[in-house]
Amino acid sequence: MRTFARSEQLGNSGIRPAHLAIFLLLGACMSRVGVCVSHVHVDEFEQHHAHEHGKVTLNVAIDASTFVVELDAPAVNVVGFEHAPRTREEHAATQQASQFIQAGRGLLGFPPAAECRFSRTQFTEPHWEPPAAARADEHSKESDSDEHANYEARFTYRCGHPEALTWFEPWLLAKLLNVTEARINLITPTGQRSESVTDSRKRISLQ
Repeated sequence: MRTFARSEQLGNSGIRPAHLAIFLLLGACMSRVGVCVSHVHVDEFEQHHAHEHGKVTLNVAIDASTFVVELDAPAVNVVGFEHAPRTREEHAATQQASQFIQAGRGLLGFPPAAECRFSRTQFTEPHWEPPAAARADEHSKESDSDEHANYEARFTYRCGHPEALTWFEPWLLAKLLNVTEARINLITPTGQRSESVTDSRKRISLQ
């Protein structure tokens, strides 16, 4: 898989208006004293983009010692399918995905000096579209193509030395399937921007 990274300013990044509103909201929070970012709910981070297989989104916000990242990924890039689990193998895949998401560990890399520690995960199981009650075998493939489900999770980390938090690595991309692009939307005390990456070991600057 080809590795690339492209850094863009918000004005040229193609971020949709809903995304920009989120960034402005968080920017207003971080301009005040306190840890407003730590109280941002998942739905305030919610992405209203088209469902595209192979493309995932990471929203990142930093305030003081709090590092928050939200994952938004098509289920096919997490477990390999988007219909309600049917087989033993598919049920096992969803259980394994839930376990690694809930654990929240080994998903991101930080500078050791920053002493960032996982705090909690907020995660809701995908809304699986049930298969049609009755459909001819010859149409099952076409019906499956219309099914969509997303994995959305919010991870919170606390950093003992936030002044050393100058980068992070999106290790969790290596745990996903067939990701062609990860859009990383960042808001930090120094500004806002968006990057597109495919390499789970790519260091994303936070300065």
